[in-house]
Amino acid sequence: MIKNTTYKSENVREQILKLSNQNDKKICIFGAGTYGKNLYYKLNSNLVDIYCFLDNDMKKWGYMFNNVTCISSKELQMYKNDVLIIVAIQNPTEILEQLNNEGFPYVITKQIVDPLLLNPALNNLDTSLKIDYSSEKTQCLVGELNKIISDIYKYYNSKL
Repeated sequence: MIKNTTYKSENVREQILKLSNQNDKKICIFGAGTYGKNLYYKLNSNLVDIYCFLDNDMKKWGYMFNNVTCISSKELQMYKNDVLIIVAIQNPTEILEQLNNEGFPYVITKQIVDPLLLNPALNNLDTSLKIDYSSEKTQCLVGELNKIISDIYKYYNSKL
Protein backbone atom coordinates (compact mmCIF):
# COMPACT_ATOMS: atom_id res chain seq x y z
CA MET A 1 0.00 0.00 0.00
CA ILE A 2 1.33 3.43 -0.92
CA LYS A 3 1.42 5.96 1.89
CA ASN A 4 0.18 9.48 1.21
CA THR A 5 2.81 11.24 3.32
CA THR A 6 5.09 14.17 2.59
CA TYR A 7 8.73 14.37 3.63
CA LYS A 8 9.51 18.07 3.85
CA SER A 9 13.26 17.77 4.43
CA GLU A 10 13.86 15.88 1.17
CA ASN A 11 13.65 16.92 -2.44
CA VAL A 12 10.60 16.09 -4.56
CA ARG A 13 12.27 13.12 -6.30
CA GLU A 14 13.12 11.51 -2.96
CA GLN A 15 9.59 12.15 -1.70
CA ILE A 16 8.07 10.52 -4.79
CA LEU A 17 10.31 7.48 -4.47
CA LYS A 18 9.43 7.14 -0.78
CA LEU A 19 5.72 7.20 -1.63
CA SER A 20 6.30 4.01 -3.57
CA ASN A 21 8.70 2.61 -0.94
CA GLN A 22 11.54 2.75 -3.46
CA ASN A 23 14.87 4.46 -3.84
CA ASP A 24 17.07 5.19 -6.80
CA LYS A 25 14.60 4.31 -9.55
CA LYS A 26 14.28 5.98 -12.93
CA ILE A 27 10.99 7.84 -13.20
CA CYS A 28 8.69 7.29 -16.18
CA ILE A 29 5.43 9.05 -16.95
CA PHE A 30 2.62 6.95 -18.43
CA GLY A 31 0.58 9.23 -20.64
CA ALA A 32 2.11 11.53 -23.24
CA GLY A 33 -0.99 13.70 -23.43
CA THR A 34 -1.92 16.86 -21.56
CA TYR A 35 -1.83 15.26 -18.08
CA GLY A 36 1.56 13.69 -18.72
CA LYS A 37 3.07 16.85 -20.15
CA ASN A 38 1.75 18.96 -17.27
CA LEU A 39 3.23 16.48 -14.80
CA TYR A 40 6.52 16.59 -16.71
CA TYR A 41 6.65 20.40 -16.37
CA LYS A 42 5.90 20.23 -12.65
CA LEU A 43 8.49 17.54 -12.00
CA ASN A 44 11.08 19.22 -14.19
CA SER A 45 10.61 22.51 -12.36
CA ASN A 46 11.39 20.58 -9.17
CA LEU A 47 14.57 19.21 -10.78
CA VAL A 48 13.19 15.69 -11.21
CA ASP A 49 14.57 13.99 -14.32
CA ILE A 50 12.18 11.90 -16.38
CA TYR A 51 13.59 8.77 -18.02
CA CYS A 52 10.82 8.33 -20.58
CA PHE A 53 7.14 8.66 -21.40
CA LEU A 54 5.00 5.57 -21.92
CA ASP A 55 1.80 5.48 -23.92
CA ASN A 56 -0.52 2.90 -25.47
CA ASP A 57 -0.93 5.07 -28.59
CA MET A 58 1.49 3.69 -31.20
CA LYS A 59 1.48 7.07 -32.98
CA LYS A 60 3.27 8.60 -29.97
CA TRP A 61 6.07 6.01 -29.80
CA GLY A 62 9.38 7.53 -30.80
CA TYR A 63 8.01 11.04 -30.24
CA MET A 64 10.36 13.23 -28.23
CA PHE A 65 9.08 15.85 -25.82
CA ASN A 66 11.82 18.09 -24.37
CA ASN A 67 14.39 15.38 -25.20
CA VAL A 68 12.37 12.67 -23.44
CA THR A 69 11.24 9.83 -25.71
CA CYS A 70 7.85 8.15 -25.63
CA ILE A 71 7.96 4.34 -25.81
CA SER A 72 5.64 1.38 -25.34
CA SER A 73 5.39 -0.50 -22.05
CA LYS A 74 6.70 -3.59 -23.87
CA GLU A 75 9.87 -1.68 -24.74
CA LEU A 76 10.37 -0.90 -21.04
CA GLN A 77 9.82 -4.52 -19.90
CA MET A 78 13.51 -5.38 -19.51
CA TYR A 79 13.93 -2.46 -17.08
CA LYS A 80 10.70 -2.94 -15.12
CA ASN A 81 12.48 -3.45 -11.80
CA ASP A 82 14.52 -0.26 -12.27
CA VAL A 83 11.70 2.21 -12.96
CA LEU A 84 8.90 3.90 -11.10
CA ILE A 85 5.97 4.64 -13.38
CA ILE A 86 3.70 7.56 -12.59
CA VAL A 87 0.36 7.13 -14.37
CA ALA A 88 -0.70 10.58 -15.54
CA ILE A 89 -4.19 10.18 -16.91
CA GLN A 90 -7.51 11.35 -15.53
CA ASN A 91 -8.92 7.89 -14.77
CA PRO A 92 -5.92 5.61 -14.13
CA THR A 93 -7.76 2.41 -13.11
CA GLU A 94 -7.40 0.57 -16.45
CA ILE A 95 -3.76 1.57 -16.89
CA LEU A 96 -2.92 0.50 -13.33
CA GLU A 97 -4.46 -2.90 -14.09
CA GLN A 98 -2.59 -3.11 -17.42
CA LEU A 99 0.78 -2.31 -15.83
CA ASN A 100 0.09 -4.75 -12.99
CA ASN A 101 -0.74 -7.49 -15.54
CA GLU A 102 2.48 -6.66 -17.42
CA GLY A 103 4.44 -7.17 -14.20
CA PHE A 104 5.56 -3.61 -13.43
CA PRO A 105 6.09 -3.60 -9.66
CA TYR A 106 6.55 0.14 -9.05
CA VAL A 107 3.55 2.18 -10.18
CA ILE A 108 1.82 5.19 -8.62
CA THR A 109 -0.57 7.81 -9.96
CA LYS A 110 -0.31 11.52 -10.67
CA GLN A 111 -3.09 12.02 -8.13
CA ILE A 112 -0.77 10.70 -5.41
CA VAL A 113 2.16 12.82 -6.58
CA ASP A 114 0.21 16.09 -7.01
CA PRO A 115 0.18 17.06 -3.29
CA LEU A 116 3.99 17.00 -3.28
CA LEU A 117 4.06 19.49 -6.11
CA LEU A 118 1.76 22.04 -4.51
CA ASN A 119 3.43 25.27 -3.55
CA PRO A 120 1.05 27.79 -1.95
CA ALA A 121 3.35 30.75 -2.63
CA LEU A 122 3.49 29.96 -6.34
CA ASN A 123 -0.24 29.23 -6.49
CA ASN A 124 -0.99 32.68 -5.06
CA LEU A 125 1.39 34.28 -7.54
CA ASP A 126 -0.21 32.38 -10.42
CA THR A 127 -3.65 33.59 -9.35
CA SER A 128 -2.59 37.23 -8.99
CA LEU A 129 -0.79 37.19 -12.36
CA LYS A 130 -3.64 35.27 -14.03
CA ILE A 131 -1.30 32.80 -15.69
CA ASP A 132 -3.08 30.33 -17.95
CA TYR A 133 -1.00 27.14 -17.87
CA SER A 134 -3.35 25.41 -20.28
CA SER A 135 -2.26 27.59 -23.21
CA GLU A 136 0.28 26.01 -25.53
CA LYS A 137 2.47 29.14 -25.53
CA THR A 138 2.66 29.20 -21.72
CA GLN A 139 3.45 25.48 -21.57
CA CYS A 140 6.22 25.91 -24.14
CA LEU A 141 7.68 28.88 -22.25
CA VAL A 142 7.50 27.11 -18.89
CA GLY A 143 9.14 24.05 -20.43
CA GLU A 144 12.01 26.10 -21.84
CA LEU A 145 12.52 27.98 -18.56
CA ASN A 146 12.44 24.73 -16.58
CA LYS A 147 15.04 23.23 -18.92
CA ILE A 148 17.31 26.26 -18.46
CA ILE A 149 16.92 26.13 -14.68
CA SER A 150 17.57 22.39 -14.67
CA ASP A 151 20.68 22.79 -16.86
CA ILE A 152 22.04 25.52 -14.58
CA TYR A 153 21.40 23.37 -11.52
CA LYS A 154 23.12 20.36 -13.10
CA TYR A 155 26.08 22.50 -14.19
CA TYR A 156 26.67 23.90 -10.71
CA ASN A 157 26.10 20.53 -9.06
CA SER A 158 28.76 19.00 -11.31
CA LYS A 159 31.25 21.65 -10.11
CA LEU A 160 30.77 20.77 -6.43
